[in-house]
Amino acid sequence: MPAPGRRALPPLLAVRAFEAAARRLSFSLAAQELNVTQSAISRQVRLLEDFLGHPLFLRLTRSVALTPEGAALFRAAEQSLDILEAATRRCRGDDGRTTLKLSITQSLAVNYLLPRLPAFAALRPDIEVRVLTSTAPVDFDRDDVDAAIRLGPLPGRRYDPKRPYIPHELARSWRGIAAFPLWDEVLTPVLARSLLEGQPPLQSPADLGRFTLLSVAPRPTAWSDWFRSQGARLPRGTTTSDFGHFFMTLDAARAGRGVALVPTLFLEGLRADASLAFPFPSSTPSAGEYYLLCREDMAKRDPVAAFLGWVQDDAQRRD
Repeated sequence: MPAPGRRALPPLLAVRAFEAAARRLSFSLAAQELNVTQSAISRQVRLLEDFLGHPLFLRLTRSVALTPEGAALFRAAEQSLDILEAATRRCRGDDGRTTLKLSITQSLAVNYLLPRLPAFAALRPDIEVRVLTSTAPVDFDRDDVDAAIRLGPLPGRRYDPKRPYIPHELARSWRGIAAFPLWDEVLTPVLARSLLEGQPPLQSPADLGRFTLLSVAPRPTAWSDWFRSQGARLPRGTTTSDFGHFFMTLDAARAGRGVALVPTLFLEGLRADASLAFPFPSSTPSAGEYYLLCREDMAKRDPVAAFLGWVQDDAQRRD
């Protein structure tokens, strides 16, 4: 029995190591997170198990799983460390803000997220969103991010072959990853009205072949797929020009360099621009969607949960 007034607490360093290992269900990933060796994590977990008199993990061939005692302790440890972290911030005089490191593509950042971030900041001034841009499949074991928004087909989901193809991979590994659907991708042509001056009216998609078709290099079949979705074929002899990102093709279209094929998600606010024309409104979704990706254990915790709820509300308003 502990002496009166003395807490029967486990070794706190061991609790921290256990919480990281339980959250990641991996001793090696916990070691990377805490910047120690895997053997150090194993020693701390063994120390905690000896202190409690119960095994906390089932050691499987290539993974670990929590025992019932381990699951109960993990819930308590997670809550306790959250409380301790918040109290530490207050004692240190921190402003109480938390940081969400979000990885998204540059086009999505420029044309969708950054114009809307002030609205999220007004709703949750305690969360600072740090935007990191990347087009690579997210890798939560390597990338120092809390969440990511990516476009691509969800593994295991079947898509109509008539839909435009998306040659993107969402994540390097799906172990312990949660995916939340946000928006469909619908591609639509956009061009400067100045290009139409002195030209016959556009009556069918094939008439776009008079102009340079502005392409995104990572999506080489986007235009041919779009024409197919409209029941047409890419016109013979069409001139194309490649760019690295969708926002670049949109800028080129504004400058009158050709016709851009752009996700409708990026066009909010542009439809009132009298200098742009949207000749053939599209409704066919591509074979893939935009998803918010995060670790399963982070999905219900601030700041990821708060941002996810906000962006899902926006996605519903767009439906």
